[in-house]
Amino acid sequence: MTGASGIRPATAQDLPAALELLGEAALPIADLCAERIALVAYRQEEVQGVIGLESFKDFGLLRSLVVSRNYGC
Repeated sequence: MTGASGIRPATAQDLPAALELLGEAALPIADLCAERIALVAYRQEEVQGVIGLESFKDFGLLRSLVVSRNYGC
C-alpha cells in the first residue's frame, strides 16, 4: 500500500464521494446531508470509507458505515 492514508473529520466537500460509496453499497441516501457525515477514511486524498452519524439528544446514532471494495487491496 502506498501513499498517505488515515481517518479524518468529514467536510461538506466529501458529500459526493459519500453518496457514491453509499449508493454502490445499496444503502439509503435520500436523507443524507453533509452534516450527517462524521468521518471519512482516505487514501491519497481519495475517500475510501464513510461513517454517518445522526444527532439524537446527547448521543450520536450510527446511520451507516461503508468502505470501498478497493480499500484493503
